[in-house]
Amino acid sequence: MEKITRLRLVGLAGSVAVIAFALFVAKPDSTYRIAPLFLVPIVWLPYLFRGWLRLHPLHYVLFILAILLHNLGAMGWYQKSPLPMSFDIAVHFYFGVVGGFLVYRMLQQSLPLRGWTLALMTVLLVLGAGAIHEEVEWFSTLLLGPEKGMLKTPAQGVYIFDTQRDMFNNLIGAILAVTIYALYQRSGPPAPATSAAVRADAVGSI
Repeated sequence: MEKITRLRLVGLAGSVAVIAFALFVAKPDSTYRIAPLFLVPIVWLPYLFRGWLRLHPLHYVLFILAILLHNLGAMGWYQKSPLPMSFDIAVHFYFGVVGGFLVYRMLQQSLPLRGWTLALMTVLLVLGAGAIHEEVEWFSTLLLGPEKGMLKTPAQGVYIFDTQRDMFNNLIGAILAVTIYALYQRSGPPAPATSAAVRADAVGSI
């Protein structure tokens, strides 16, 4: 099966999963019922920028799983976590891991970066993306208020350093992803060199 076809199938499966979750899992009065309006376009963003991202099908699957993990908040897990820690910690950590995989591959196949430089740039970019997300949360609450906005307040029972904790877990996740990627490539064949052929469509080896 062609690589581009695999990416399309992953995007389609992710879209169906997001819509099904909203229809059959989210409560009727929950904001998760309208989540597909925002999440389905987000599902397809990596596909649209697949050449620039050097998108690998496995990384695309992991990205969609991150979206579905966040969606489990519709079951009240952000308020009452089924884990021995805050569910929010797990979500931001996993997003850091996925972001680390995506960015590491993109930088490695786009720029002449190796070693600590590649690792540091990957972690910083993931942290930057996490910071943008936190700003969007803050702005949504300014516009919609704490009840409907994404950023909840300590008065609603949210940890007072929630933003800082979220970014810290993005950081730890990105560091883990970079470590795993580097160890995997060190034990396998050399990473593909940056070239016109690679830039055209690099969705082959991890």
